[in-house]
Amino acid sequence: LYSVCVGSVLTITGTSFGYTSSDISIMIGYSQCNITSISNVNITCTLHHSVGGVQRVLLTKLSYGNSPSTSNFSVNVCFSILNTISYTIGSVRGGLLLTIEASNGFIQFPTEDSKFSMKIEMANSTCVIVRSNHTHVQCLTPPSNPQVVDITVSLFDSGVMIASDTLEQVFTYSLAETPNVTAISKGSGSILGGDSVTLYISALPSEYFQVLFAGENVGVLNYNSTSITIAT
Repeated sequence: LYSVCVGSVLTITGTSFGYTSSDISIMIGYSQCNITSISNVNITCTLHHSVGGVQRVLLTKLSYGNSPSTSNFSVNVCFSILNTISYTIGSVRGGLLLTIEASNGFIQFPTEDSKFSMKIEMANSTCVIVRSNHTHVQCLTPPSNPQVVDITVSLFDSGVMIASDTLEQVFTYSLAETPNVTAISKGSGSILGGDSVTLYISALPSEYFQVLFAGENVGVLNYNSTSITIAT
């Protein structure tokens, strides 16, 4: 298979293309390949983004319809995740919003085409995808025992894997990054809210955190390494 990456120029050779670029559409998977030049026998186009892996090439002459010959041609779109993730260490309880980057190839979520899907695995579990575009994906880390783990991103077309890449030994699950609530200043309060409650914790490893109270995100009044005061 011919391999193409972001910015690659693809040349299609054939007959009866015509000379009007606006009359021609070239799709690689579900992504448009932007036409840069056209003659009756050659078309060149530039790929700006696409789902990674093997993708079918479809040429359509808008005044006539799809070209039957292009249905037999596919290209392998480059896919590799970059060794840059937003965090390299996190809680054993999971729940960390992790950002993973790629040069190209992620599936946009919510996806433009329901036949495509993407899965992120780490610690033998799924990192649940929250959002993604073609170069970034965010997911919530699953819980795990203390260990160093790989991160694998796989792309699927109609349930069949079309591309996969792994970052090896890049994320550490750490007990030191796992805060534990050891006590609470009060055990009851008004049903209308507005109470000030202090949570005493074993450690606060990062200034980036949120507190859920009865399932709702609540405001933090102040905090230090051993306590957090919230307004219910």
